[in-house]
Amino acid sequence: MTGVALGLAFLGGAAGGIGAVAFVAIAVLVRARWGPGRFADRVRVGAVMVVAVGLGTWRQAAVDPVVGPAWADLADAVTGTVASVPTDDGRWQRFDLAVTRFRTSESEEPGETENGWVAARALLRVTAPTSPRVGLGDALWMRGSVRPVEDQAPGYREFLRSRGIGGTVFASVVAIEATGRGWRRAIAEGGSRFTRTLTRAVPGDRGALLTGLVTGDDASLSDPRRDAFRATGTSHVTAVSGSNVGLLVGVLAVTGGSLGWRRRLPWQLLTVSAVWGYALLVGLGPPAVRAALFATGVVIAGRLGRRPDALTLLVLGAAAMAAIRPADLDTLSFRLSTVAALSLAVVADGRRPRTLGAWVVGGLAAAALAQMATLPILVPAFGTVVLTGIPANLLIGPLVAVAFPLAAAAGLLGLVVPAVGDAAAVVAGQVAGTVFAVVDTLAMGGRGDLAVGRPSDAASAVGAVSVLASLTLASRDGRRWSRRVAKRLGVAAGTGVARATGEVPLAASAAEPVALTGPDADAIVPRNAPIV
Repeated sequence: MTGVALGLAFLGGAAGGIGAVAFVAIAVLVRARWGPGRFADRVRVGAVMVVAVGLGTWRQAAVDPVVGPAWADLADAVTGTVASVPTDDGRWQRFDLAVTRFRTSESEEPGETENGWVAARALLRVTAPTSPRVGLGDALWMRGSVRPVEDQAPGYREFLRSRGIGGTVFASVVAIEATGRGWRRAIAEGGSRFTRTLTRAVPGDRGALLTGLVTGDDASLSDPRRDAFRATGTSHVTAVSGSNVGLLVGVLAVTGGSLGWRRRLPWQLLTVSAVWGYALLVGLGPPAVRAALFATGVVIAGRLGRRPDALTLLVLGAAAMAAIRPADLDTLSFRLSTVAALSLAVVADGRRPRTLGAWVVGGLAAAALAQMATLPILVPAFGTVVLTGIPANLLIGPLVAVAFPLAAAAGLLGLVVPAVGDAAAVVAGQVAGTVFAVVDTLAMGGRGDLAVGRPSDAASAVGAVSVLASLTLASRDGRRWSRRVAKRLGVAAGTGVARATGEVPLAASAAEPVALTGPDADAIVPRNAPIV
């Protein structure tokens, strides 16, 4: 539990600032006074936790706030390098541009570098025509107006800032001055060919869903279908998350087990390489990186002959991400994926269902837990509560588990043997059609969610505390620790009363106390007391 405590302390400092430092300091003092173990050990652990929360606060404070470029209103053209993998919805392509110069005069043509150009640095989100099609690393010239991040809608503004983007550009003219190169470009081009293979074999929304399942690129999904996923709380299936990486690891584990290679070092190295290669393919988004870190920790623990602890790996992975990329803490994807994964790790008892009834109950519980845990994040962000999220996620979960490997195999085979890839893609498309049937039905014409408005900060805090308490009571370990804390506080209260009144409690009249071992190792009982 020490790793969990230190990881949570760092995350708390990064997310809560000085308030988190004060909270952890108080918690450390309480634990030092009434916690289990020797006093010196409690003090040492408490000091390390205070240092961890302080480092988290310092790391987050070191991140400069994202502001729009001061020259936004002056520029009518910019040059720069494509800094993200472009997405294409058939009408527009969207990508991030690392700006190197802007122009204030309209008299120059693409490629000219004389009067009117000013050196600049900024990251902008670009919406441009689909021709010419750009790629990662391309050097571009474009004409268009720059809109700073401060002028964006509130929700979109927070998204841009979480990505370090200072504004947007709607480009009317784009020219490629130089083509990008390098291994990241090669991976991006492979992903683009993969996407085109699937959408060629399965056009329309079904192809868009399949590419979203594998690569997270659902840009070509139609607005009605996008609204249906949102109304049923299933939008996460087209955003790369831990479930995608989990399915990939599962396929590799089953394959390795059937070949007898699962515990061999080369196969484990292949598994880790495949996981991180996939994370690179989908753009190293926060959920993909978190899941890749978790999978790597599981493989390493298995290699060392230790049983991996899901909660510890998840917390330490999230803390590592916050230390390396503190801006991820502000992204909705990081918060949702981390909170959902932590809630399942806290409550799950590690047992696998053996019957159909146990599988259904487990699926319902997992869907309910994930939805409950993410409510304090989703309601303030969107002001809605999903009504059909639990049955929707339970029903499409097995379908997604089938469609993901089929779509991945179809895309890969399509690059080598197009006819075989197309056949697999058709089968995957049928599964995608069933997913749409479920989602469209439960969306109830857009009435699958209930508008409740955005709560106040106080109401959000109360809701978060309530959810945390519910998850604690739903967890076996949480209930055990709650009983220990209550028992400790009760013993401390009884001792205080005895000292104040001069009376000795009946239970304390026996011989010297001794610590038990096992689940109640922290309980203090008289040595000769009867066992009830």
